[in-house]
Amino acid sequence: MKRSGWAVLLTLTVLGAATIYEAAVALGGLDLGSLPGEGPPGSGIAGVCAALGLISAAVVAAALAGIRNPTPLAALLAPAAAAFLVARFYTFDSYYLPTMIRLSERDFLPPVVVFSLAGLAIAAGILVRARPSLGLALSAPLILICALAAGYAGIGH
Repeated sequence: MKRSGWAVLLTLTVLGAATIYEAAVALGGLDLGSLPGEGPPGSGIAGVCAALGLISAAVVAAALAGIRNPTPLAALLAPAAAAFLVARFYTFDSYYLPTMIRLSERDFLPPVVVFSLAGLAIAAGILVRARPSLGLALSAPLILICALAAGYAGIGH
């Protein structure tokens, strides 16, 4: 596997780990604590992984847009960012503990935005398979928009 393939694989692994963590929180698989702001164990590390994964996904996508035959795994970069966004959208907001309020229930980020971005990310992934340079060039800013939306979903207290 080329260096670019390893970069994509590492990025997908980090972003996938952050997505699995957020999904575990959203599904109630992790104890959230009982005090406002407490949150589940490891949330700081998961946040750092998410930020690094999303930023590196955008950078890797932009870098691969100029390569003639990027790894086929590159098609998963934008959909992985969207998967993180959706998992984050449905996670519980530790600010409101002990009540169990999801970020999606706060009406701070409309569901239409989340699912429109997810649809666009899937389309970008498909486009990467058909026209790699164009698909990756579109994926890079889309990944950053997913990152901003995921961050925006958790603010507003």
